[in-house]
Amino acid sequence: MVDIGFRSTWTTLPLSGKLTVVLLTIVTVKTIHTSLRTLIALRDLHIVGESGSSSVIHSLRNRVESLRQLHVFTAFALWFSFSVLALDGFRSLELPRSTGVNFILENLRLCFLFSAWSFCLLILLHSLQWFVSSRLTTANRRIPIVIPPH
Repeated sequence: MVDIGFRSTWTTLPLSGKLTVVLLTIVTVKTIHTSLRTLIALRDLHIVGESGSSSVIHSLRNRVESLRQLHVFTAFALWFSFSVLALDGFRSLELPRSTGVNFILENLRLCFLFSAWSFCLLILLHSLQWFVSSRLTTANRRIPIVIPPH
């Protein structure tokens, strides 16, 4: 099995693959940033014990739910990129330097390798979002419900 480095993989990726890598980088940074900000805000909220904490938790929950939507969009974009990358393996047979089946198999191997790592990253990001969401749910259950007298 040939060792594949980042530089050699980057040069062989078509434009859709490179755009997917850029999208995954942006989604990773956004997810980590939002998750850390939410956990820090939740910790500060627990320490201070604000009276309007239910509205703060609701606002934090909306942020985390938007991450979930971002992850679903990224999964669809990954599927689209995988389809284009797989098609690119068959389309490059038209080039005169191709060697037939070996060339197709090598391109498909790169396609599956790229997709597997991308989906692993997406699963890790979604797990982080799920963890933050569960912490928000736990914090929301700890808030006492005050019912005004009639």
